[in-house]
Amino acid sequence: MAAEKAQSAVEYLMILAAVLIIALAVIGVVTSFPSISSGISRREALSYWESADIGITKPFMSASSTGGTSSVTIRNNQNFPVLVNSLYFGSTNVHYSGLPMSFSPGATRLVTLVAQVPCTSAGQTYFVSDVRIGYADATLPSNVYNFTGARPLIGTCQ
Repeated sequence: MAAEKAQSAVEYLMILAAVLIIALAVIGVVTSFPSISSGISRREALSYWESADIGITKPFMSASSTGGTSSVTIRNNQNFPVLVNSLYFGSTNVHYSGLPMSFSPGATRLVTLVAQVPCTSAGQTYFVSDVRIGYADATLPSNVYNFTGARPLIGTCQ
């Protein structure tokens, strides 16, 4: 009789341990996703923008207090040549001179931003949630595209 009670107690403890291990594993998986727990990181945002249809690489946002010039490098990630017609941060056209700009597939070009970017002081983190790029197929200009980024552009003001 005592052996049966001991066996029941051991079985109960083993089942309890298994349930606890499964619960801890579920909690670990749920909290490890940064998009769920803490938002998007700078690295994730840059990775997204480098591989976007019209990529933005090497963003350099100058703080308005330093009087510097902000710029981004744009890359054509399409397999056809494009004409970039517009670059918007929110409702602000941040580059409106020298457009359209022609890009062959894989080509990059440094673009100086002529409108105020969301930086007031060096070291501040900027967060541009609505980045839109208008472009057309250079071989078929009637094929016009408006690319809106699914991720924000994040970085540090210089």
